[in-house]
Amino acid sequence: MNELATSDVRDGRTASRNVGSSRIRRIVYWVATGYVALAMVVGGLSELLDASLNIEFSSIGIATVVAVLGYPPYFVYIIGVAKVLGAIAIVVPRFPRLKEWAYAGLIINMTGAFLSWLIVTVIQGVPIPAGYGSPAFHVFNALHLVVLILVSWLLRPESRVLGNVLQPWKLRTTPPNLDGVVPSLRSRPR
Repeated sequence: MNELATSDVRDGRTASRNVGSSRIRRIVYWVATGYVALAMVVGGLSELLDASLNIEFSSIGIATVVAVLGYPPYFVYIIGVAKVLGAIAIVVPRFPRLKEWAYAGLIINMTGAFLSWLIVTVIQGVPIPAGYGSPAFHVFNALHLVVLILVSWLLRPESRVLGNVLQPWKLRTTPPNLDGVVPSLRSRPR
């Protein structure tokens, strides 16, 4: 018998699971989550420090980036704080409802960044100042973070899950008992 696979009997059914695949799933989850958390903390802190103390982490500074994309300067503070808090929330143990909100916020944040870079610099052709890279780089950068956030969310362990969203194998397979709730179709007068 394969030592990576185990099986047991539950409710008259045989359930098999591959121990090796659950280990790989856990590793992929933590790699994706760690990468997203690190990217959000570094990005959020660099935005906050650049906006408040003029410590530039890029060749043109966050004020120029915000101006190119057409956002007001105070927007940097909102996004910077949200990134840092979201990163903390997805890494700390427990608090599944907070994690759901954090994942939603990070997806909204990075999808907004993706669409902003795509629409403003690629579609409308607004030039980026020299030294800040190509528009395609910024579009890809935001898009790959959206994908990794989704991977982290989909692979999170049971202890970090709020409900059975997008996990149809965990949903009830037998229909609920609706006796007394829904009138029977057979008892209708014809």
